[in-house]
Amino acid sequence: ETKSAPNPKDIIWENVSVPQRQILMRKTISSVMLFLGVIFWSMVVSFVTVISNMDIFSKQFPIIKTYSSTTLYRFLNNYLAIGLLLVLLNSLPLIFNFISRNYERIKLESEIQNSIMDRYFKYQLANVFVAVQIGSVATQL
Repeated sequence: ETKSAPNPKDIIWENVSVPQRQILMRKTISSVMLFLGVIFWSMVVSFVTVISNMDIFSKQFPIIKTYSSTTLYRFLNNYLAIGLLLVLLNSLPLIFNFISRNYERIKLESEIQNSIMDRYFKYQLANVFVAVQIGSVATQL
């Protein structure tokens, strides 16, 4: 099978010498690890939700309870979990880029971008699924 040559600007020259078999093996390993990450994503979301709950912090640190009537306390209690999850979700493309470029050693920038988008979509889907599940559990209580 023949294909047209990629644009020279699309080639990552440091990765050209890596054998294709090694790339495929590393892609398989990283895909399995990232799949496990998607499965355990609910634990990450739950952990972030728990650690960002100001009521739990106020039980551990009684000094915080004195500020429970302030606007800042209410703001943090309402938005800290969302902010932490957004930071975590925004760091995922950087992590996926590092994996594709430095571990898997993919040879084309366009393939790296496709890999990042595919993985990010899967994590976003897992995030929505977890949010719906948490919401349905909350309404049952």
